[in-house]
Amino acid sequence: MAYEFLNKDVQRSVVHSMYKRCATRKPIVFLDDESAGACAFFLREGVPREHVHPVNFFRVHADAITRKSGAACACDDIDSHLTTLSDDSCSVVWLDYMRRTADVEVLRDALRVAPNVCVTLSLRGVERDEHEKRIRKLVKKVGTLMSLTTYKGKGGVENMLSLIVSRAPDLPQPVVDVNVEETTAVHTFSVDDRVVVKWRRDTFLTATVVEVCETHVRVVFDCDGVEKWMPVQKVEPNHHVHTTATINALVGRTLHIPTKLWSTKKGYEDVKVVGKKLAFKVIKRYYNGDRFTIAGISKHNNRPLRTTEKWTLSYDQASCFVVSESVAKMC
Repeated sequence: MAYEFLNKDVQRSVVHSMYKRCATRKPIVFLDDESAGACAFFLREGVPREHVHPVNFFRVHADAITRKSGAACACDDIDSHLTTLSDDSCSVVWLDYMRRTADVEVLRDALRVAPNVCVTLSLRGVERDEHEKRIRKLVKKVGTLMSLTTYKGKGGVENMLSLIVSRAPDLPQPVVDVNVEETTAVHTFSVDDRVVVKWRRDTFLTATVVEVCETHVRVVFDCDGVEKWMPVQKVEPNHHVHTTATINALVGRTLHIPTKLWSTKKGYEDVKVVGKKLAFKVIKRYYNGDRFTIAGISKHNNRPLRTTEKWTLSYDQASCFVVSESVAKMC
């Protein structure tokens, strides 16, 4: 749903001003809707397309934003998306929420990514003065509150709140050595390329490229089949070669696969659950190839069920879910 009205453009102008005042201009990361209104505004104001970094959780909306603006839209929850961004990689983060409060850890992560963060919240159904006090108290935990204002939404009712948070003076600032040239190689990719994606800190996931643009590649992850736009700087070719020894080494290993990959647990009532994951055992190589036959681990006797799954896993997929032998024994 598009929300195009005067106060929305006022907020976009504030975000654009923070971008212009940043000493070293970097991307603006922000929530946008399917109309790509924020993208269009920033592009009209002269922000380079490579600095326009929209995010939308729904695939159909993310694709619409990319198509309408030409800027690659990350299909992701913006709170989670911030964890994938490097320190001080953006000029501004704009959390244009429709909810009533912000998470302190998300704000802390946003201030790690950019020196200034703009947040839009709803005031529907809350007592305004007390809610503002809670927001002020929350912000003090992570940074400095530069402004806090309420405004009227599209319907003409004053039910929105906007705040700007900056890094506190005593917070450590990312160190940039201007005498050191960037040496990170940026690769060129094609559809169906096998890649390794830097996900979070020391976590790397394997994936396949499904779409390519100038600054981002859209990949489908082996671990859960989810598609996401990722910056090319975080993607590298997957040159790992599977040998007979490495493939055979996965046979007999325990896998913990997230239950979120199933829309229902029907048929898995007897399978052992560890946390929010189902436990499986790699039984054998499927027709002696590089895929594996899988069986659930019984919650009654901790042994593989006699009936194997009708689906199989590739080497990369199985590697995403394999657990250490010590953890397998504890479970």
